[in-house]
Amino acid sequence: MKKTTLKTIAIALVMTLMLAMTACGGNKDAALEKYFQTDEMQEMVQEAKDSVEGSGMSIEILAEGNTLIYEYTFEEDSFDDSMLDAVKEQLVSGLESTASTFEGIASDLNDELKVENSTVVVRYLYNGETLAESEYTAD
Repeated sequence: MKKTTLKTIAIALVMTLMLAMTACGGNKDAALEKYFQTDEMQEMVQEAKDSVEGSGMSIEILAEGNTLIYEYTFEEDSFDDSMLDAVKEQLVSGLESTASTFEGIASDLNDELKVENSTVVVRYLYNGETLAESEYTAD
């Protein structure tokens, strides 16, 4: 689980840097969703997907309005169902311990894109069920 948390943070930080670089050269009044569609951002999304390949999970990174969504899906054989409660606890704990990271990303999105109320959502799924989810906004 610690590796999962570290990968989440690493991917989040890389995406933030990419947003900052993209925003500097574009229309600052555009929403995250518009920036997310650029070739540079899509390359970054693909790199994030590649980085979790073979780890027992996949990732989808989406932008809806001014919300950046990280959606991790565990493969069916990632762990035994008897471990489900323990996995949920670990994920919730990891989301709580990384809150300041994702709140910082939301703040960076507000600053870079000149928008208000940017949100970052991190969600973990297994067999169609949400194991843990958290939503972060700027402080």
